[in-house]
This record gives sequence, structure tokens and C-alpha cells, in this order.
Amino acid sequence: MRKLLFQNIRVIDSNASSDTFKDVLVGEKNFVGVDKPFSIKNSNFQIVEHPKNSILMPGIVDLRAESKDPGETHTDNLETLLRSAAKGGVTSLVCLPNTSPIIDESSIVHSLAKRSESFNLSKLLIYGAASIGLEDEKMSELGLLAKAGVVGFTNAHKPIYNPLLMRRVLSYSQMLNLPVIQHADIPELSSDTEATESEISTRLGLRGVPSITEAMLIERDLQLVKLTGGKYHVSHISTKEGLSAIEKGKNDGCNISCDTSPPYMILNDFSLINYDTRFKLSPPLRSEEDRLSIVEALSNGLIDAISSDHSPQNRDTKLLTFAQSKSGSLGLETLLSSTLSLVNSKNISLKRAVELLTSGPSSILNLNGSKISKGFPADFIIIDLNKSWVAKGEEMLSLSSNSCFENFPMQGTVLSCWKDGRKIY
Repeated sequence: MRKLLFQNIRVIDSNASSDTFKDVLVGEKNFVGVDKPFSIKNSNFQIVEHPKNSILMPGIVDLRAESKDPGETHTDNLETLLRSAAKGGVTSLVCLPNTSPIIDESSIVHSLAKRSESFNLSKLLIYGAASIGLEDEKMSELGLLAKAGVVGFTNAHKPIYNPLLMRRVLSYSQMLNLPVIQHADIPELSSDTEATESEISTRLGLRGVPSITEAMLIERDLQLVKLTGGKYHVSHISTKEGLSAIEKGKNDGCNISCDTSPPYMILNDFSLINYDTRFKLSPPLRSEEDRLSIVEALSNGLIDAISSDHSPQNRDTKLLTFAQSKSGSLGLETLLSSTLSLVNSKNISLKRAVELLTSGPSSILNLNGSKISKGFPADFIIIDLNKSWVAKGEEMLSLSSNSCFENFPMQGTVLSCWKDGRKIY
């Protein structure tokens, strides 16, 4: 294969703390040269044309995406999931274990991984179910799942709520050097609710869940993390109380991390005013005070990553009443642009945005990547910060169209996406 040269292109790499113009030489799977502009010569390469104002950055690593395949392929399938990822600049994504069958056995991991590789698109990583059947009773065979290649353990959209189970999962995962991924919630307080408990939910007649439920479970879990030494990660954190609990755990020296998702840094519960089911999410949209706390935590480093929380839903389930409709939004194709909105509003730097989407999630999963450097996997994207577009669910590559950013103006887009030195979008 002839080498590809991106000549004199702006490179942003949070791992190397660089934002400068470089020559980037791409080999069969890895970067084979990264040097000053116009310095790479005497090599069998083909120069790749790129727009003058484009940027080369590591491929996005997404910590949380829902696969409807196997089980609900009418809602989305593996190919459309991976094509959506590539279009969104996501070169590696982790799918939740709430497929059908549930990913609680190694054979399911092998099958899903093999099928995903056949498409030659973004890399699908897989979480194993923390409990058999996601029923929060008996622990899955974590060792066998780890041997099959899972990158962590979770109960998906349910919390690991049973304290004895959580203790065991943290202990075993610590020996396997894999993280435990928690959806922080108190089922007794959140079941049959539709929104965050607030003046707005009361006015709208929606059943509310108190925002403290997130912190309540995190605070319990931190005691078990101290007891076991396990690696603990909180997904889609959304409240100021939850952030306070995370901060306390980090200050106490616990091995913990967290991510948030674009809805919680851009939207608030006022979006529910028209009962639009596209805004029905899990966790629910929070108050403006919570949103501002999330933005501050992204800026000061308390939050370690941004995930898409991609959750395709069948159109029919979003056409029901607000109470009956399912929670979830597409997120892969809007992940980059929604994160860049914080850069455009000067809440975070561009380098910090790249870190939150690349080296941050890579570090949580112990992945060897997210670096534009010789010898590293050539997983990267070319982006245009200034190109604007309008988010429309029907135009996304998923078989579903439930985007909470429907008709939102977006700025910044992916021009091309490369995995292992191969163009996949």
C-alpha cells in the first residue's frame, strides 16, 4: 500500500499538547511519520488534498452507544450504527450490553465483535453485563467476558443497585483491570417518572424524580470503591449534586471517573414545555443550574469525557404520549458539533474539547490510541470548524430519527474519518 501524506495540515492532539501545522504520513495501519511542514520527502507517498482551514485530530472514542442489533434491527442495525459513528468522526465506540440476547456470555461478545469487523467501519468495543440478564441479582462470568474482549461491565440503562453485587463486581473487575460503568439512579424514586422534579415538571403535570438520586447512588458506591479498590466510572452525569459526589471521591483518592453527554451541557428541562418526546431522556433533562454546573465541570477537568449516549428509538415509540414514550436520543452524528458549541461559546478551549472526546475516554478504557504520533494507530478525522449545518434526524444514517437536537443549527463538521489508515467516511 502506498503511504498517504497530509502535508502542512493543522494538527490538534491533546495527548501531545500540540496545536500546530505538520506533515502527517499514514502507513498501512499506523502513523509512520509526523514532522514539521514540508519536511517529509523521499518516500513512496501520495499527497492527500485537504481544505486549507481543515484540522487533523485523533478519532473520537465514544464511551456509550446503544446497539439495537441483535434484537431490534427494525430500529437500527449494526451497519447503520457503525456508519453513523464514522460519519460523526467516531473511530471507536462501546456498545451497551442491553441487546437481545443480553451480552452476559462470551459467545455473544465473539459473535457481535466478528460481525462488526466484517463491515470494515468504526471499531465496535463491547461492555459485558455486570449481572446475568441485567437483573441485578447474580454476577455474570466477568472473567470469561474479559477473556472474550469486553472493555468494562455495566447494567446499561439500569443501575448496579444491589450492594452485594456491586461489591463483588468492583472486586472482580479490579483484578481484571477493567472499569465498572454505573448509571447512577435510585429505582424506587425514579420509576414511573418523566422529568426532573422541579417547578417546570409541576406546571407541566409530569411526574418528577428528585435530582439527588444521582448523588445518592454515587455516594454509596464510593464507599464500596474504597473497600475494593475497583475502577469506577459514572456515565452521563447530569446534576450538581452528582458532580459534588464525584469531586469528593476524587479528592479522597478513589479510582473514579465520569462522563457527561451533550444534552446535559446544552439543554435544560425548559425544553419539555411543549411535551416533545424527543427531549425525553434518561437521565431526564435537568435544571439550568445543573446545566451550568456541568459546563463548569467540563472546563475545570472534573468531568473526564463526553459520550454520545446514542440511543435509537423506533419512531412509533416516540409518537406516543410523553408518559408512554421511550427515553433516548440519537447522538453519534451530533457529538462533535455539540461539543464544539462549548468552544464557540468560549466555555472550553478547542484542545480541551479534543481531550474530552479522544484521550479522556481512551484513558478510562486503557486504550492505546488517540495520539497523532509515529507508531500509533492511524485513527483520525479531518474536520472543518466553520462549516455549519442543521441537525435533522431524518437525514442521519440511523434507521431511527429521534434527535433531541432536531433543527438545531450546528457549526463544525467531519470532512473525513480514517480507521487504521483507511478512509471509512
